[in-house]
Amino acid sequence: MARFLKTRTKVLGLHPGSLVYIGEKGDKEKIHINLINYTKDSFFESHSASFEKCIEHVKDSSQITWIEFQGLSDKKVIEEIGNQFGIHRLWLEDVLNTDHRPKVEELDNMLFSIIKYVSTERKEGRMQIKVSQTSIFFGQNFVLSFHDTKDDIFEPVKERLRKSIWRIRSLKADYLFYALIDLLIDQYYITLEKMGDYFEELETCVTANLNKLNPVDILSLKGEFLYLRKTAFPVKEALNKIIISNHPWIETKNLRYFKDILDHTIQIIEVIDYYNELTTSLMDFYQNTINRKMNEIMKVLTIFAAIFIPLTFIVGIYGMNFKFMPELNWKYGYLIVWVLIFLVSGGMVLLFKKRKWL
Repeated sequence: MARFLKTRTKVLGLHPGSLVYIGEKGDKEKIHINLINYTKDSFFESHSASFEKCIEHVKDSSQITWIEFQGLSDKKVIEEIGNQFGIHRLWLEDVLNTDHRPKVEELDNMLFSIIKYVSTERKEGRMQIKVSQTSIFFGQNFVLSFHDTKDDIFEPVKERLRKSIWRIRSLKADYLFYALIDLLIDQYYITLEKMGDYFEELETCVTANLNKLNPVDILSLKGEFLYLRKTAFPVKEALNKIIISNHPWIETKNLRYFKDILDHTIQIIEVIDYYNELTTSLMDFYQNTINRKMNEIMKVLTIFAAIFIPLTFIVGIYGMNFKFMPELNWKYGYLIVWVLIFLVSGGMVLLFKKRKWL
């Protein structure tokens, strides 16, 4: 249950807007700040930048400034960010709540989005989904991104900015906002590819080597697809909200890019649903295969039992200790009983084969 909803014991009874970190990292972990500032003809990047230096760059409206915050547990820094950029504490509370539902909110002077970053890992041979939260604030000439871990998940976008690939530095902050969301959506494709490969592994075990399969693996995979859908489905609503927002800082010509990632999101949800149904079918197929094998075993045992029933009857009669049994005094009585046994058992085997029971 902890994967679907993290514990909220720390926020019980607190007033709305209380800045409490809800996540897996320690409360005392420092936030790492990266600064990127660029125009069409210039590019500046600073790792471990001071917050004061970042504010100075944001004040220059002729440049686009991207401030990346890696790690969320330092509540004092988060509160200072809210004070400097005029972000309401309710939205800061959402930033610190790392299992918040993906969404987009239109604030007074910016757009606020929460999109999950998904990846995979192997634990005890099973594929599992890893989800971390990314919050993005988009203003007129700046973008603020918050990520729950210190992994450099936006490195591909940074590389495009460094090399000025396909006019990315010529466009405004709304395109940077789009590029970050687009990378997060693309990560779903990579995750689905790995989950699909793992599904094929299980499928091969079911069809080729059933003895090596643990049915819990299939059940676990179905849970992972449901978990992935939980993070992907709200993104469709969030992107729709961006498209219909008519926000003055999103240029009309750039709305087509957001529509494009909306199409990608819809496709991702459809693929997740498809794999979810396939996993259910795989579990049904596994169960039917087990039942069929059990039925084959029971069929063989039943045939053996059916053959031995008349034989048991025969030897049971001659196993009785009555004194006056004429067959007991026959010279060839013992041989006749054996012949009778072979004739009865052989006849039943022929009958079963004729009826295709064997």
